Amino acid sequence: MEDLKKNMKLKSFDFAESTSKQLITLSTAIVAFTITFGKELFGGINNGAAFGTLIIAWVLFTISIISGIWTLMALTGSLSKTTKTIKEGDNEKQEEVSIYDKNITLPEFIQMVTFVLALIATITYAVILARSETKPVPADNTPKAEIRVIRESTFIIEDSVKVDTLGFCMPTGH
Repeated sequence: MEDLKKNMKLKSFDFAESTSKQLITLSTAIVAFTITFGKELFGGINNGAAFGTLIIAWVLFTISIISGIWTLMALTGSLSKTTKTIKEGDNEKQEEVSIYDKNITLPEFIQMVTFVLALIATITYAVILARSETKPVPADNTPKAEIRVIRESTFIIEDSVKVDTLGFCMPTGH
């Protein structure tokens, strides 16, 4: 019976570790996805509210990742000892280490709350972009990109002139 209780306690640490790792993975993936594909999926961010919301989401995901690492470290530290000494006045007593100890529950709580808040901020970002109007054409008609001529060749073939031009498109402002 004692072995079963010990195995159940170790299994609870495994589940807590797994949950923390999953939230770290999801947070990292969402940040990477919004950085990599955000422009292609949602267009350029010309909405200040959307950009601010996205920054808030990234900060919250980062805090969630850091708290998850803190949780994993706390789980490791707690598993390394089987009992802890608790001082109550002049008395000391030995107590088994639990998954509900503050050194584990505090970072785990921070990780979960910041993850949920970051998800809400990410969804808010997508809603703001979905509701925003398409980008207006600038009043000064400045081009979004320019074509630069790399090489121009002229050929004369039987009384006609052919021009071959090689170029590339480059966004303005570079």
